[in-house]
Amino acid sequence: MDVNGYYNEREALRYFGAPQGDARAAAVLGAVYFKLRNEFAPRFHAVRVGCVVSLPGGGDALMRVQEGEGRQVQGAKVAAKRHVPAGRVTFTGPVVDVETQAETGGPVLGVVESTYLARHLQGCTEALLFAATLGARLDIAMRRLTLQQVTEGAAAQAVAASVMEEYCDDMCRQLQQRVGAGLILCSRFSPGYGDWDLGAGQRWLFPVLDCGRQIGLTLTAAGMMAPTKSVTAVIGLGACEPGRRGAYEATSAQAVHDCNNCALTHCAFRH
Repeated sequence: MDVNGYYNEREALRYFGAPQGDARAAAVLGAVYFKLRNEFAPRFHAVRVGCVVSLPGGGDALMRVQEGEGRQVQGAKVAAKRHVPAGRVTFTGPVVDVETQAETGGPVLGVVESTYLARHLQGCTEALLFAATLGARLDIAMRRLTLQQVTEGAAAQAVAASVMEEYCDDMCRQLQQRVGAGLILCSRFSPGYGDWDLGAGQRWLFPVLDCGRQIGLTLTAAGMMAPTKSVTAVIGLGACEPGRRGAYEATSAQAVHDCNNCALTHCAFRH
């Protein structure tokens, strides 16, 4: 598959930790992309499911708590590790393959305990479960570059991350066109975001999506995805507020990622 349209120099520089306009870093990244360009084999799979959101207090009770410290949150001083009532999302069948429209799955697919996910899916009665990968050949090529030159290995990680993000965005734009009028795709929300436990989220999503058979994506005993440059996510379908929209509508001028929806306050990419 031609991925030339998916390499985003601006995003690659960000992942590389270099400032925008750094010509030297851009040259390194461009050279590494040229070496990797034939190793990308992107694939994705998505299914459509129902969802029921339960959010205590309508989301007003949501408080961010950092381990080891208390801090001011929504005007109240909270102690570290204080219990916060968890939101809940119940995902229901049938599971509808977006590509083939085939239906599988039972009436209840699973219950996810996450206040952040519940808040993200407010207003949604359906969701897409989504998985994508750039393929195993890319992992091999990145390891080879890392062994040859550490800087090129780091650049390869940044290049691959930028391609992964652009590819997922493009596939979501295609999904937006398929879901029908009146439904808006929320931005992707992955296991590990906010208070959604990474391991539990992956162990639930992988069998529901049948990732191994559909796109060759597996989960190791340690909970790592293989191939490594892969993504799993939940995408709400419904009347998303502007801050939760995924920028997948061609006419959307206000669909942007909102870092306020994420508890990772020390994220290097937070803005």
